[in-house]
Amino acid sequence: MAQLYEDAGLANWHNMGVMPKRNSTLVQFGRNIAHLRNDAGLSQDKLAERADLDHTYLSGIERGVRNPGIKIVIRLARALRVSVDKLCKGVDTQMFLLNRQPLPVRESLQKKFFAARETFD
Repeated sequence: MAQLYEDAGLANWHNMGVMPKRNSTLVQFGRNIAHLRNDAGLSQDKLAERADLDHTYLSGIERGVRNPGIKIVIRLARALRVSVDKLCKGVDTQMFLLNRQPLPVRESLQKKFFAARETFD
């Protein structure tokens, strides 16, 4: 992770008082979790206990600074007694893909990929 910040010219971001920009997809997902948790009348500690998570990890998810895997998402859905679909309501998955740093790919492969993708859109 530190290498990513160095590559982006932010090697000392933690010393500069600057936080990396949070991903809007993760922020929206976290808001959904917090909203559903509050609707259920649960504290972060209680939901974390139900989902078998550390309360600090759940806090990070709700703040949009953690990127939970599918197993964690399913555990949260079960703990909240909602569908995974409801947890992801309003989450723009395309935006998440667009915000990611591209992998180094030869230009010819990129052109083929985007040409093939256009046929499915």
